[in-house]
Amino acid sequence: MEDFLKELQRQLYSDDWEIALAASDRLAELGGEGVIDHLLEALESPFKKASSAAALALRELQAERAKAPLLALIADPAKRNFNGTYVWALINLDTRDLFLYFIHMALYDDFECKCKALMALRDNDFLVNRQQLVTAVREVKKFKRTFSPKPEQWELLVDELEEIVELATTLYRQGIGGQTNKKQAVTISLASFFQGNSEENNDMT
Repeated sequence: MEDFLKELQRQLYSDDWEIALAASDRLAELGGEGVIDHLLEALESPFKKASSAAALALRELQAERAKAPLLALIADPAKRNFNGTYVWALINLDTRDLFLYFIHMALYDDFECKCKALMALRDNDFLVNRQQLVTAVREVKKFKRTFSPKPEQWELLVDELEEIVELATTLYRQGIGGQTNKKQAVTISLASFFQGNSEENNDMT
C-alpha cells in the first residue's frame, strides 16, 4: 500500500494532465490525513498541473485545512486569470465567512471566477450582518456606475448579483426579527430559493 501511495504521489507531478488528474482522483478516494498532508504540499508547489490536481482532490475531500492556502493562491497576482480551479475547490469548503469576498470576486475578477463566485453565493450558506449587506449593495451600485468596459455577459452577471444581494437582505431582515444591532449576524441560505426557481423553469420547458 505504501508503494502504491508513493506512486500516486509521483504521478500527481506528471507533466501529463490526464495522469496527474487520475492520481488526484485516486488520492481523493483513499483520503486520510496523510494524503491531505501530501495534497497540501502539492497545492503550494510551483508545478501548476500538480497544484491544480491537488486542489481538485482537496475539494472532493472537503479538506478544511486547504482553505487558507487556497485563499492565498487565489490572491496571488501571478496566478490571476489562472486560479479558477482554486476557486472551484474553495467553494466546496466552509465559506460562511466569505460573503463579501465572493461579492468582490463576482464584480472584479475574471469571467470564470465571477461565475464560480455567483455559484458560491447561490449555493452556500453565509453568516452576514447588516453592515456587510450595506457594503455589498454599495459595491454593486459603484460597479454599475463606474466600471468600464462592461461586456454584455458581465452586465448579466451583475444583474444576478443584484438579485442575490436583495434576497440576502430580505433573508437577513427575516432572521433578525426586527432587531437593530448592526453587528447581529444571521446565517442565510439562498440555495432553496434558486433551486426552486430552477425547478419552476424546468417545469415550463
